Amino acid sequence: MSDIFDSHDIATDAGIYRVDIVPDYDSENPLTDWDHEGMTFAAYHNGQYEALNTLSGPAGDVVLSWIRDDYDDEDIERRFATWRAITGDTSTLYVTRFDTSQSDWYRMFVVVDADSDYPDPMRAAIGAARNYAQWLRGEVYGFATHAPDGSFVGSVWGYYDRGDALADGRGEAESDAITRQEYAARAGAGFIGII
Repeated sequence: MSDIFDSHDIATDAGIYRVDIVPDYDSENPLTDWDHEGMTFAAYHNGQYEALNTLSGPAGDVVLSWIRDDYDDEDIERRFATWRAITGDTSTLYVTRFDTSQSDWYRMFVVVDADSDYPDPMRAAIGAARNYAQWLRGEVYGFATHAPDGSFVGSVWGYYDRGDALADGRGEAESDAITRQEYAARAGAGFIGII
């Protein structure tokens, strides 16, 4: 694995394990491969409309029409507030812009339907947009844990937080260390020869 972000030594009673934090280049698109029932998305990528999980339903339809008519973000948000007041619809709209590089940018629109099961629709919409931005920037990780003798112990992918990946990699090392110690204790006590 040549694309290691960082390596961490994990001291255990069985020796020093190594946990490598690695980019997850094969991670799933969080907007198209994850379940976002009651939430739909649209984006402009460098000025080009891009359907992700295309806006639908009454709220999504009106927002999509304003996007296609090339209204700016503030105008869409203002129109949406007026539309909600007139119709009594309680859907939520989140609009954001983010850069994936100096020359690559997205305008993203997230509509959470009024009848969705999200306890905090705005927080859910912000989280979905944040995950998508991270995914586009390649900020999805995995860990690979190696035993003191260098052998591969295990790996897991799809983390959006490097700290979570490290914590789970540490847990993998600690669990493997316990298993190795128990095995060594049984072997030392002569049980392995009997089995």
